[in-house]
Amino acid sequence: MMKHIKWLGFCLLTAFQVHAKPAPVISVDIDFVSTQWIDNLGTFRVVVFNSEVNPCFIVENYKEGTSQGLTSSQQICKVALPDHQVVNLQDDLEGDMWFEDFHWGEHSLNFNLNTFNAKYTCSLGLKSLHQVKKQQVLAQCRLVKSNNKE
Repeated sequence: MMKHIKWLGFCLLTAFQVHAKPAPVISVDIDFVSTQWIDNLGTFRVVVFNSEVNPCFIVENYKEGTSQGLTSSQQICKVALPDHQVVNLQDDLEGDMWFEDFHWGEHSLNFNLNTFNAKYTCSLGLKSLHQVKKQQVLAQCRLVKSNNKE
């Protein structure tokens, strides 16, 4: 009798394990996700992809919080360098440029831009991103370190 109960228990355990739903898996294309509440602007989320797959990142805004629905979303691929040159990372086919080290400021998203020749620190104003709906808002970058041997 005990053998039959153990066998029945084993069958039930096996049946439940086979029919269990797998947990959602975060895509291997995503390197970093961070969410931050900004007073008077709402909740912002940054989604950073593996730069070998997609050099751009996405900034989302939820005016009333993530449970209330997406207010705006913008893919960021371009930044403005100190000489006002606009750099588009999608144009970098060699992979010599990438974004990294994302962190939140008081009303900004700050990050680094690494290039073959230099390292820049960049800041994306979230207030302007929040106010401008259709136009691409550029992060402003400043030179931190040059790798030129001149």
